[in-house]
This record gives sequence, structure tokens and C-alpha cells, in this order.
Amino acid sequence: MKKQGVLLLGALIMTLTGCGKEGDVISNYLNSYIEKAVMKESNIESDEEYSRYQSISNESDISSDGYFASDEVDYSVLADSDAIHVTFATNSYISVQYFDDEAMTNALDLGGAYLHADDCIYANIVEVNNPNTDAYDFSGFEVWEFDENGKKKKKLDTESFINGLVYQIPMDFRGKEISIIPLGEYVSRSIELNDYCKDNNGVEKPLAGNWFINGEKITNNYADISPVAPFTVTYYYDPKKYDFVGAVPNYLYCNETDGIVSFEEFSPDQKIDGISVELHTKSGDQEFDPNKYALAHAEIEYRYQGVVIEEPIFIPNGAKIEYEIKEVDTGYWVPGDKKGEIEIDSISEKVEMLVCKQEKVKVSLPQPDKGGTIIYSLDNKVLGGKTVDAFIGSEIHMSFETKNGWSCDAQDGTIYKVSSKEVQRANVNGVDVNDIFQEGQYKPTVTLTLDKNIDVYTEFSITTVDGCVDSLKLEDTKRNKLVFDEKVGTKEDLILSANGGTLLDGEALKVEVQKEAKDKRKETDIQYLTKIPSDIRIPLYTDNSDVVYENVKITVSKPSVVAVESTSVENGSIAVKTTDLTNNRYLKPGDVIEADRKVEVSLSAKNGYYVKGSGKTETYVDTLKYSNYLKEVNSIISKHPIMKLVKITLDATDEYGNVTFLIDNKIVEPGVYALKEEQKLEVSYEITDGKHVIKRETSSFLTQALNKAKSKTKETATIVVTSALDGAKISREMYIEVLNK
Repeated sequence: MKKQGVLLLGALIMTLTGCGKEGDVISNYLNSYIEKAVMKESNIESDEEYSRYQSISNESDISSDGYFASDEVDYSVLADSDAIHVTFATNSYISVQYFDDEAMTNALDLGGAYLHADDCIYANIVEVNNPNTDAYDFSGFEVWEFDENGKKKKKLDTESFINGLVYQIPMDFRGKEISIIPLGEYVSRSIELNDYCKDNNGVEKPLAGNWFINGEKITNNYADISPVAPFTVTYYYDPKKYDFVGAVPNYLYCNETDGIVSFEEFSPDQKIDGISVELHTKSGDQEFDPNKYALAHAEIEYRYQGVVIEEPIFIPNGAKIEYEIKEVDTGYWVPGDKKGEIEIDSISEKVEMLVCKQEKVKVSLPQPDKGGTIIYSLDNKVLGGKTVDAFIGSEIHMSFETKNGWSCDAQDGTIYKVSSKEVQRANVNGVDVNDIFQEGQYKPTVTLTLDKNIDVYTEFSITTVDGCVDSLKLEDTKRNKLVFDEKVGTKEDLILSANGGTLLDGEALKVEVQKEAKDKRKETDIQYLTKIPSDIRIPLYTDNSDVVYENVKITVSKPSVVAVESTSVENGSIAVKTTDLTNNRYLKPGDVIEADRKVEVSLSAKNGYYVKGSGKTETYVDTLKYSNYLKEVNSIISKHPIMKLVKITLDATDEYGNVTFLIDNKIVEPGVYALKEEQKLEVSYEITDGKHVIKRETSSFLTQALNKAKSKTKETATIVVTSALDGAKISREMYIEVLNK
């Protein structure tokens, strides 16, 4: 009998599997172009895989989909078992390793494997590497069923590629052959185009030169480019106004006479995010035309050296022009002074904000994530919220407070000028607030120690804002080893990653973190890694300005752990929380913990119920080892049953006197109450009409004698609450009787 084989031949087969499905980023037209371009650029005809394809094509029956038959699988054997033959298609640009376990420790043979219904197939995308372009990525998997003649039957539904799961063979699957196919796709590329000059203060001012890509003019600051074809870039500027300074990346050719800058041809596999050109305003005088800077909603007069400017004149670079605003239209206002000076180099942007529409817009007032806080004020009033409605042209002043030893690049008194955008976010001279605070010399020393029980094949890496240090591992298992000891920045969380080696069932990597602040305060945290590869984040920064970490000690060991189980409680819940951490947390199903760690167990009832014996806290709490909790949880629940609260209504209405109710010796108002069983309820009664008395028992001489000592108009009845009272209305008549005098 025959099996179905799959050839994925370089970039050619990727156009068959990765680029033709609905919803891809690249259009069908572009896919056709990409296929031809890749064939041309990749020299596929000399490729070893392509040669193999040609050989098979001459000897075998290859379908239009690129599949061929071979005599490697005996279906007569498969017919007598419930085994399913699984093949794994290859992709020249995507390296994949498959496993039959979620921990990804048992690798499947890429040549084919025998599995069964309900088995799961997991995948680790080892590498995506298309030598022809960096605009290529993994996009998913397809799973196909084939018959015993090697013919496609149907495409099977697959799970989303989450946590490594590729496909779970259905329980009712009756086929004998499936194939897993990794897919890739070409993604669009975009580059930023930036041309600018710098003013006398070194601030970049955008220009409006002309950009051309492959001879086509670009009309905005971004351009989409082909992911597989080379492209050329040419920039044109006015050489009468500007001198060329430089470009990034390096330019190929510059003609300063005609104002042309050209760049070397960029290849598809060349990583480039943007191209910039810096120009410089020619030295000498600049032309100033007062008509060009007339205001639409106000009358303005310009002067140079005290003389009114009515016609275009030439003014030296760096000189200042005086202005005076005469009249302003209704609905507009002058945010600043009506008289002032503007430097000629920045006149365009300054004039624009001299007169603004008298309209409010919403301004977001962001705070930096780390390093300090910003105090915003408007019209000499501190702004306490996250946003403010301010008039266009208003000036929001900023002052800065640092913490945790950080410094600030901005100066107090920095101004944010409110623009006409309906919604805007304040910044510091065009810089995001997260980029103005810098970490100083107070960096903590981080150490990583590996316990001797760690697998020598397990490697760790530490990634911080300063970079990544990898290949940290034990050389032998005879002793613990300090593998990292450095000062690191705290602007980003530290990421500890583990890769290689194995974890057996019931094992985990325990990451214990001990932080010590400069004031000697200490914090402890413990996390577990239950599979390899995996990683965790360790924060090194705290918003508490009093806490600056000096030492962070990380210790990794490999203890035995048990899985956290959930326990259902009727009409309530039971929660388990750690007790040995600075910030203890509740455990949830799926977590793991060492059996001998102590935990806090809390048994609580839902609304309308209570935990018997819980006292005033309404919750039963105990601390014990997790192993003991597993043994005793059922006993805890049975010894502290969850009971229904008894709902009663206290009715004080009475035609002869006054009724007072007491619950647990405290006077309460009439109304509805939910009480626990065995709580004490008292009904206190006093006759006030002068016509009635309390009815007493007169069954014996002794009773009559005792009653003579009791009040004839006052009585108290004590009631022990039971479930029989649920829903009852409690009144005086139920417990105290009266008689006419």
C-alpha cells in the first residue's frame, strides 16, 4: 500500500500553502508577483530540494497540489490496529519540532510517527529564516487527512496555536493518515521618511522635500514597500534654500547643485525602518513676507528694528521680528501677550499659535511609569486629575519630582502649549513623559545562584534594560553555583528564562527572590516554572519612593511539587493563600506548590449563609502545611458546616404598650434580620395603657407566690433562634400574653 508524502520546496511551495488563503496580508495580485520574484531571486532551480522534486516528478505521480506517493507505509498493518500514521511536512523557511506532550520533552520523529485518537500534537517554532527577505513569518498550521491511496480527503479543523498545541486527534477519528503542514506568509513592510533642519537651539524642524521610491513620488511620511523586491530611494530639495548635511543610512550620491540625494538599492532582506536627510538653511539673509504670515482672525503688524514691514524684506538669520496684534475676531483670543518678538527661524510655528479659537479641548496629563512624577498647573492652579479641558493656546506648566534616585532631563517651568486637536496628550518639548526620567547610580546588584539539583543541560538567561546574558548553567551537580552577579537597571522588569533539560511529573523549577532595600527592609517572593522552555518576570522597581533595592538574590532549585486542587463547597467557598511571602497570593487550580509549605485556609459562606463556629469573623481560618490541608479539607468542611441564616421580621406594633427587641443583648430596631441558629433573641414588653396586666401562670401555690414578686406590667421573653423560625414574624403576642385588670 502507499502513503502520501509532501514536498514543500523553498519559496515556491510557500506560495501554495502560505499565501493563497483568504485574509492574508498580501493580496492575490501581490502573491503572484512574489512567487515570480522569489523564483528569480532565490536561484531555486539549482536548489537541492528542487532537484529532488524534479527527480520525483519524473518517477512518480505528483498531484497538482505537490503531493506524491511512496511505498513506506503498509496499510494492511494499520488496518489491524487503531494506530494513525502522522507525517510532518517541511518548510524551507520554518524550522519546527513536534512533541506528543505539553511539556515538549518527548520529540516526535519528523520522518513520521504513529499516534492514536485523542492524542495531542504540540509544536515548538524553532526558527523562521527566509534568506530572501526579513518580511516573512510563521502563520499557522493546516492538518489534512489522506486515504490509503495517498489522495487528499479533507482539511481537518485545528486548534489555535496556543501554548504549543497544534492538533488533538478527535476520539471518533477513523482515518489512517494525516499530515501536519506549517504555513508562512509574507508581511508588508513600511519605512518612515524624514527630512529636517535644525534651528539655532538644535531643535529639528520638519521640511517638505520630495521623496521618490522606485521613481514614484511619496505623498506622506510613510511608505509601504514590497517584502520581496529591492527598491531605490531618491530625495529632492531646494538647493537655493538649503545645504545638504547628511543622511541615515549612508547615501550613495548627492548632487548639491540640483538638490538630489540618492541611496544604494535596498535588498528585501535588508532591515531598515526609516530614511532621514538633514539639511541646513543657507547662511545669510532670509526673506520675510508679512502677507505670508497674516492672521485669519486678527489684524497683526510686524516690525523690524522699529520699522513697520509692509513689503517682503530680507532679514539675517537669528534676527527677531517684533509683532503687535491690533484686533481679534469674536470667538477668538490671544493666549499670550499682544506684543512681543519672534525669532525669524521659528516664525512659522510661533505665529500659528498667536491667536486661537476660544474653544476648549481635552488634554491628557500622563505620568511616567517610573522615576518620578509631573505636577501640572494651569492658570496658577495645580491640576489633580488625569485630564483637563483647556482653551486652545493655553499654556500648561510642568514641574518635576524625582524618586528612587532617578534624575530628570527636563526643567521646572517647562510649558506644554495646547493645540487645536480635540484630544491630545501632554509631552515635554515633544518628548514622551516616559523618556525624561533617567535611572541614576542606585542600581541593585542582582545575583543568580543555581542549586546543585538543577539539570546540567538546563541553561538560564537574564534579560534586563541593559541587555541579555545567556548560557548560565551548572558545570556539575556537586555544589551550588553563583552564575550571575552584576548591577542592573530597573527601568524594565528582569526576565529570567530557562531552556533545555527536562522536568518530570511532580517537578518544577522554584525561583525564590529575596530583595533587600537600602534601609534593610526585605521582601520575599516564590514562583514556579512547570515547563521548559519558559520564563518569569521579576520587577526591580517600586513606586514607593522610600524603597530602593540594593540587593536582589535569585535562587533556582528543582523541588518536588503538587498540583493545586479546587474543592467545591455547597453554599460557600474555600480559598488557599500562601503565608511565607511578602505579598502573599491566593492559589488557583493549575498552580503548583511544595507540599511542606504552610498555607492559610479560609472557609466562607455565600450571601444568606454562615459558617458554623466561625464566630464574628463569618469566616473559618486556619494555617497548616499544604500536604495536611489536602488530607484534612473534607474534615474542615464537615466540622464547620455552612448553614442557612434564619430570616425573621421583628414587629413592634402593640395596642397596649411598648415592645423592645434585643439581639445578643443589644437593642435593635424593628425590621428584617438574618440570624444564626442558637443566637439569643429577647422580646421586652411594658404595658402603658393602665388597663391591662401581664398574664402569669397560676397552676400551683408556689407559682402564685413567685408571681406576686414579679411586675404586673413588665415582662421579657427569651427566644433561641432555630431554623423553624425562618420566615416568621416575631411579635409580642407570640410569647407574652396580657389580661384586663
